Amino acid sequence: MTKYSTLVNEWNSLSLVVSIMVGFSMLGLVMGIIHANNMAITLTIAVLLALSIFEYKAREIYVESREYLENELFRSAGMKGPKVKEVITKGAVKRR
Repeated sequence: MTKYSTLVNEWNSLSLVVSIMVGFSMLGLVMGIIHANNMAITLTIAVLLALSIFEYKAREIYVESREYLENELFRSAGMKGPKVKEVITKGAVKRR
């Protein structure tokens, strides 16, 4: 269970950092548009694309890790597939 909560905390931290970086990038984009600076606009769009690719890859890894840890957790508790889905939907394991 510790691995699961650590994974969730890491994902929350990563989401917060990416959100802050996207916010500042949007500010840079607005400033580039206001000052009609094509280089600033191009660089900001490139940074936003890089951030979106990074977040997509990170989210993919997070989902795979979360599913693996959930399966390991339920396997160690002796539950089978249908019972696992029932426990998750009823909220015994809260996904954040």
